[in-house]
Amino acid sequence: MNELHTALLREKFTIKDNRVSLVVMSNRMEIQLLKNGKATAERYIVRGQNMHGTIRMAARIVQELERNDPADERLQPLDWEKLWKPIANSYEQNTNPDLWIAVYCKNRLIFSDGNHHPFLDVIEKYAPEGQAYEQSIALAEQAFQDTGKPVTILQDGNVALNVDLKADKSRCGIILRTPIKTTIFTFSTSAKAGDEINLAQCLGTSAAFLEGIQLCFTVGSNNEKIHIGLIDPKSDEGKLAKETRQRINRLRSEINNFEETYRVSYRPEKPDFNALITEAEEHARQTLEPPAPKSA
Repeated sequence: MNELHTALLREKFTIKDNRVSLVVMSNRMEIQLLKNGKATAERYIVRGQNMHGTIRMAARIVQELERNDPADERLQPLDWEKLWKPIANSYEQNTNPDLWIAVYCKNRLIFSDGNHHPFLDVIEKYAPEGQAYEQSIALAEQAFQDTGKPVTILQDGNVALNVDLKADKSRCGIILRTPIKTTIFTFSTSAKAGDEINLAQCLGTSAAFLEGIQLCFTVGSNNEKIHIGLIDPKSDEGKLAKETRQRINRLRSEINNFEETYRVSYRPEKPDFNALITEAEEHARQTLEPPAPKSA
């Protein structure tokens, strides 16, 4: 029986020397399955520009690890391009030109797409397996010191997703901070008789919630901009706003399919995308100003 216990960490690194201060942002998730209570040989670190992309890449890796028993030396390497391509879909490409992903194994970069900051490679190089991840900060600082380029590295991190997944039951706790509010909820899943929970599907559903909640803010803001004339519905920006509404509908369908497949309960309650959009519209009404009238 496979298990996965991990978390999505949102990180902000500030690297300072005598002259400049550099900020590097990232989301980080560690993937290592437990099989019959024992950690499998393959362990991966996924870093990404956004939360849902990072989680979805982690889910694809989990799917492959469950499909093929992990081994010390994989005979056929994972096809990373094939795993990532469906995640970097047309909607992401249209709305997020800064999208990137990076995957690490045994402290080295094994796949990347897009432009991630090379400082993250340094942090992963010194991240000790089986020890506190925070130790990598001190080790990286020492590495810079040894090269004659002393720096101070400050890390600010918070957990956005806690994951405890088993074949018969699972629990995902989500903490998401938006410009309007902080959303905190948990969904617990149990398998129906004779079935097992698809661990990758649980991760994918977590990604759908995180992306959906964020997009609700965007949709609400766009709705108000269209209402007051800041966005022309026929413009490229208006067409993109329509795509975002359609994207939320696809995420709803993904979540509904998950609920039909398993027994799912929420605490305190399931996020209501419609209510979140309404809240975002109200927030936009209070903060946006109509365009200035055109002069004659």
